[in-house]
Amino acid sequence: MSGNVAKGAVGATAAGGAAAGAVAVGAAGSIGQILALVRRGVQAGDEGWDADGNFISSKFVFNFRTMEVFDGSETHQIKNISEYSYVDQVFKIVLRDSMKPKQISVGFENRSEAAARAIDRMWKHEAMQP
Repeated sequence: MSGNVAKGAVGATAAGGAAAGAVAVGAAGSIGQILALVRRGVQAGDEGWDADGNFISSKFVFNFRTMEVFDGSETHQIKNISEYSYVDQVFKIVLRDSMKPKQISVGFENRSEAAARAIDRMWKHEAMQP
C-alpha cells in the first residue's frame, strides 16, 4: 500500500452499522482465558490461530465466538469499538465511551491489516474458523 495518511480508516457505519445492536454472548471466564493466552506468548509477537479458535495478532486476541477483542491491556466487546485506523504498525481503536483513541503498536504493517480484517468481520458477524 502506498501513502500512510489515514490508511485503513474505517468506522462501524462504513461496515454497514453491524456493530449497532450486536449481542456478544461470552462464556464465563473468557477474559481470564484471553489473559492466560497473553501470558503464554501473545506479547512475544505470535500470529495465527490458537487451539481454542482465537485469532492472535501481536497484542490482539480476537474471539469470534464471544465477539470480544483483547487489545493487549483490556478486553472489549466488538459492539463497543466504534472505529479504527492504522498507519504502518500503529493501530488505533476508538471505543464508544471514550473520547481518545487507544494506540497499540503491533510491530508490522501486515499485523495492522490483519487486525483490521478481523474487526471488519466481527462487525459483520462473520464467523471465522482456524
